[in-house]
Amino acid sequence: MANGNTQIVDIDGNVKDYYPGGLPGRCACGLTGTCFDKTKQCNCDTVDGVQRQDFGPVTNKGDLPVGSVTSVDPGKNSTVTLGPLMCSRREFGFEANCEVLLQKGSDVSYTYWIDPDGPSAIDAVDTENVAPFPAQCVMVKEPPHGVTIIHHENENYETLEGSLVLNYYYVSALQFQKLRKRSVFCTQAMSFECTTSPIFEGGAPNIEWYDIEGDAHSYFNGNGTKDGCACALTGSCDGGAGSLCNCDKNDAQKREDVGNLILKDDLPAAEVKGFGPSINVGPLKCYDTFPTCSDLFAYMYFHRFENEAMVRNGEYTINPDGAGGVESFKVTCQFPKTEIPILPGTNTNGTESPDGTDPITKCFDINYGNGITKEQVQALIDNSKTCVQELVYNCVNAPVTDRVHYDTCDGNKQPGFAGSNGEDMCACGVTGTCASLSGEVNECNCAIQDGQQRSDGGMIRDKSRLPVCEVCMTIDPVNPQQPSRSASYEVSSLKCSDYNIGVFGSCQARRESTNSPQPSDTVYIDPDGYDKGNPPFPIFCEILAHPPAGIVTIYPKKETNPVPGEGGVIVVDYFVYILEYMKVAEVYVLCNGAQPPTERGSYDEWVVTEDGTIQCKEGACSCSDGQIHGGFVKVQSSLPVISVTLDTSTADRKVHVGPLKCY
Repeated sequence: MANGNTQIVDIDGNVKDYYPGGLPGRCACGLTGTCFDKTKQCNCDTVDGVQRQDFGPVTNKGDLPVGSVTSVDPGKNSTVTLGPLMCSRREFGFEANCEVLLQKGSDVSYTYWIDPDGPSAIDAVDTENVAPFPAQCVMVKEPPHGVTIIHHENENYETLEGSLVLNYYYVSALQFQKLRKRSVFCTQAMSFECTTSPIFEGGAPNIEWYDIEGDAHSYFNGNGTKDGCACALTGSCDGGAGSLCNCDKNDAQKREDVGNLILKDDLPAAEVKGFGPSINVGPLKCYDTFPTCSDLFAYMYFHRFENEAMVRNGEYTINPDGAGGVESFKVTCQFPKTEIPILPGTNTNGTESPDGTDPITKCFDINYGNGITKEQVQALIDNSKTCVQELVYNCVNAPVTDRVHYDTCDGNKQPGFAGSNGEDMCACGVTGTCASLSGEVNECNCAIQDGQQRSDGGMIRDKSRLPVCEVCMTIDPVNPQQPSRSASYEVSSLKCSDYNIGVFGSCQARRESTNSPQPSDTVYIDPDGYDKGNPPFPIFCEILAHPPAGIVTIYPKKETNPVPGEGGVIVVDYFVYILEYMKVAEVYVLCNGAQPPTERGSYDEWVVTEDGTIQCKEGACSCSDGQIHGGFVKVQSSLPVISVTLDTSTADRKVHVGPLKCY
């Protein structure tokens, strides 16, 4: 093609000396030195029987429209495709980088023209706006992402003899700055081969590299936090402790230092100064792969170009810790949430009672989809503001306590179970709402062994307790009282975001979040809002259909407390409590065996003391009449009731404290 076998002709019959996307004598791949045969200027100039392609736009108005394409094809098979003529008052057709090109359907690795800062304003002079420039785009198929690569003329080992200037193809310093700004991270390889050519002597560098702003650097790997080569970061240099590079050994043996520069604002390297070793500086590689779906959503919401559409829910590639960390991987974005699925077959499993007389323990690995490793999952958690995962245990005569646990990916056994906020119990145990057959206080629903199907579970929200990577269950043998036992688990996908997923400020807000019926259950709420004050905590939400209401219900650990004859202070402990909202609590003094009232009465016999406790009004609560005394406490400053003060009495008295209810 570059030798004139294919020619572009305008409508006036003028033959052009370039092929679309390229410059005179070159196709687009010839601009970046990335044609299949590096000695040729077009892919199609390689005649080896393999189908190849060259393509690109014609953007010079003086050359448009194309009148004809002439192709001299002696015995070969070739096709030419010509697109429609398109015009506008403003630049169009150039994307910000290779990632955007891939997202818009250009999945062929080739040289494209890109424009990281977008078109300039119509009828305005913008001296900072840069023109489009050529870049090699490597379109990675799995996980899908586009890598923007800028090459230079010196990408082979060269002996360093004073100065090596890196001449990049068709990209200026200002264009580099705009590319850096539009990229999430960039990298550039820098390697040395040496024989008696130390890079550092006495801690001082013999070699320095300079960025496009002219600043000198003497780190040759990583993000610039430490001078030296890659081995200096791990303390493994050949010269032993204190050495900064393998080449510093300075002996007659051939040695090598291989590094990767990852501090975006220092890249690319423009010049290397020094003497001695051979050096190889690779091309600049930039990535528009965001850490999380939240980061991608925020960037596109606030900074996308006018011609860029807002992202839509679907599969995207992310890289939580950027260059130098885990490899990129594919996730599902339900913006702004990032979701990693569980591999089918490991999201649920179970076991039944053993045949023998000994209990059996089975552990089940939780594997994540899309080939995502445990390290990649952990990287997402570490770089997300909040994460959540649901874990449910289903049981028949198979208790949780001391028999069921889950491990995180670091192998640590986590105390308690899902939804317990790290307490050594289940979610219902935290709020005192576990199932009970005869008034006993249980720490889990599955503590009851009555042959009924029960379940325990909830949301795990503490990032230090995520992700779920193994679930272990121990099940006892059967006996005459429990002739059958079974246990199983269900674990959800992992979801991370920049806000607390599924957390509301109150039970009423939770009830109003959907038109679907919701059960009364232990859930997390965050009264003071995300990232303000206290973190979310578990409470019991009582959901009423009529009147429609969601009520924060906080139970005392002991509802009925005997009162000694001499009276005194009765201390009330709660499972959990908060201090916001309109609050109401029922507190009664039950005289001579009286039972708590089943309906609200007109009792109003409490006053608040100076020390914040409540006590009966003068003359009340002595039980001389054998009635029920007390009533509702509605003074918010005195709630929750943490102690009750009573005078002496000869009657048999008990203090009954109902749940604190917040509206």
